[in-house]
Amino acid sequence: MGSGRVYSEMAKSKILIVDDAIDTVELLKKRFRSEGYDTEEAYNGEEGLQKVQEYSPDLIVLDIMMPKIDGYEVCQRLKADEKTKYIPVLMLTAKGEIEHKVKGLDIGADGRAWSVEQGLPPPLPGKGCKRIGPAVGRHQ
Repeated sequence: MGSGRVYSEMAKSKILIVDDAIDTVELLKKRFRSEGYDTEEAYNGEEGLQKVQEYSPDLIVLDIMMPKIDGYEVCQRLKADEKTKYIPVLMLTAKGEIEHKVKGLDIGADGRAWSVEQGLPPPLPGKGCKRIGPAVGRHQ
């Protein structure tokens, strides 16, 4: 009877949130965990690259503007590495301009970037999400 719980814990999809804004990280972490996802956090691009190796996420939510290494560079490095190039990356930006969203797609981000101006990302799988659920499913 207890093995069902162990299985469900092991089967959780893992989302790595990489953003230097602590409030945004906490908000996303709370949202993703309430939807049944496991999360890990990094607060700059350099730490994000390290956590990808340690945590092996199924999806990365990546801010564009961060200290040390920006989100564009992190995404380019991930997509150039054979071990990480298939991990879906969703870009998060405080900038709503189309050129920032297009640049994210051009360097290999999956789906479209959403802006913090738009509020939280859409609900996750099982709750009507059309973006994050398919992205997580592609990597598993």
